[in-house]
Amino acid sequence: MIRTAQASYGKDIDAAGALDKQHGLLCPYGPCMEWIWWVYQKAGLSPFLSDGATSGWPHHNFDWYRSRGRVSWTPRVGDLAFYKWSSQEWGRDKSATHAAIVVGVEHGHVYVADAAFDNIDVRDATVRYGYALQGYAHPYYNE
Repeated sequence: MIRTAQASYGKDIDAAGALDKQHGLLCPYGPCMEWIWWVYQKAGLSPFLSDGATSGWPHHNFDWYRSRGRVSWTPRVGDLAFYKWSSQEWGRDKSATHAAIVVGVEHGHVYVADAAFDNIDVRDATVRYGYALQGYAHPYYNE
């Protein structure tokens, strides 16, 4: 799954279009969860993403993992990182408004890949996202 994510870095992926073809729920506020759904589809791991859910809304997926006790504060490569931006009015009543894939954990830093800021890339989440972290979801394949 990590290799599939890495292969999309810097590319223009129509994840929303792919999700729409599967009659999934699109999030009009950003492509982050749609891209994660796309990565899981391409990697053949779709059953492990919230039991095969087809939702581009971060809070749908975060709530699914949290309700099953699959969220912690300890990141592992392959986990999903969920964030909440307090400045986004549309997300004030949502548990999460952004999602990323953990691609590295080293020397006290957590590196995530996500679709944000008009690109798909790796970011040091410890620096950029630390204030909004809601937790790390552990997919069942990541035991």
